[in-house]
Amino acid sequence: MPDSHSTASHSTQVIVFIGPGGVGKTTLSSAFAVKESRIHRDKKYKLITIDPSKRLRDVFSMGFDEKEKQISENLTVSLNQRDELFKSFLESSLIEGGLLDDFYKSRILKSLLDDLAISQEFTTFYEIYTSVKSQKYDHIIIDTPPLQNTADFMTSVDKLESLFSSAILSLFLAGAKDNNFFYRMIHASRQISFRLLRKLTGEDFVEELEVFFKVTELLRLRILDIVKESKTILAKSSSFYLVCNHTELSLRAMSLSLWALKKNEKIRLKKAYINKYDPEAFDVVNKALSQVKQEIEISLINKTNKNLRDLKNLEELLK
Repeated sequence: MPDSHSTASHSTQVIVFIGPGGVGKTTLSSAFAVKESRIHRDKKYKLITIDPSKRLRDVFSMGFDEKEKQISENLTVSLNQRDELFKSFLESSLIEGGLLDDFYKSRILKSLLDDLAISQEFTTFYEIYTSVKSQKYDHIIIDTPPLQNTADFMTSVDKLESLFSSAILSLFLAGAKDNNFFYRMIHASRQISFRLLRKLTGEDFVEELEVFFKVTELLRLRILDIVKESKTILAKSSSFYLVCNHTELSLRAMSLSLWALKKNEKIRLKKAYINKYDPEAFDVVNKALSQVKQEIEISLINKTNKNLRDLKNLEELLK
């Protein structure tokens, strides 16, 4: 189970870049990571992208098979590999629970694995959790997936917690060690049913069912622990940077997101980056920009034709 004490005791700061797709979020989070890591050379930085476009691979000239790259002595960049992260989570959890061998022997569970609809949000929170727990980094910068509403990133952690805390799900997966007397009765009834099924259908099928219940309950509790811990990390030690384009539609969408985000007192909004700034934009665009200025500190990012694979050019984006 997650070690809450070790995670909370380290002062790792999580910096989250959020915004819709196509606004330059990956480029700007990369520029931020390069700039900050060069200013603070005594601090360790990790940049993680969850962006399925793999833009990070282009920015840092990563090879096709590279999943992580050391950019400098104090900056590491990583591509969030959803399938591999979930496999890592799965195996570490089952080894801890002594169920890994049983899992791989179970035809039911193996057939479900490929279709398991674990969310990209969960693997994001899992990577945040493992990166913070490692205590290798002072700052972790997250380039989140494209979102229609930037508030979705934070509400997703609440939804996951609600899903895996479900009383119905807990009841269905009730285990022998549950403290609740009613849940233990459900577990005992299920064991009686298994004994009857064993007589009717054979040993192998029932053993697989028993493994299925043990594995799914262990994973449910593990997922719930990680989601709760990630929620604590984000609440205590995170800052949010919003990104949008210098267009009326993008700026108005940001205003709506700011309204939603500000309702959550645990979210610390630091700044909004307005990408591809055009000083000759129409009045209606400037009006929308003025509205955003009233709500959050902004930084205007000019259009550029420079090669952003050059880290010096990338860093200068934010000057």
